[in-house]
Amino acid sequence: MVNYIEAYRTYLRDERRSSENTVSSYLRDLRQFEAYLKLTEGPAVERCTSKEVESYMTYMAGHGKSASSVARGVASLKSFYTYLMGRGVIRQNPAKDRRL
Repeated sequence: MVNYIEAYRTYLRDERRSSENTVSSYLRDLRQFEAYLKLTEGPAVERCTSKEVESYMTYMAGHGKSASSVARGVASLKSFYTYLMGRGVIRQNPAKDRRL
């Protein structure tokens, strides 16, 4: 099975030449989302729908995350899912158009 988060890390570092801070932040956000999916017995990260993204946003806000932290998390998800779309893994970005 492909580890899409690790593949995304390679993409950020090698293709986009993102800073280590950016890579670290994006991956932390993605791993937190992945942990949430496991906690809620949700689908694998590459099979998520907008429903799971919206539920995660609500979960973060309900667990004391600031609006800016929630927004950054969603931005990380949007970027990740855009990457998956570009690789032909998914057809739609479930984080697109998600706002607080």
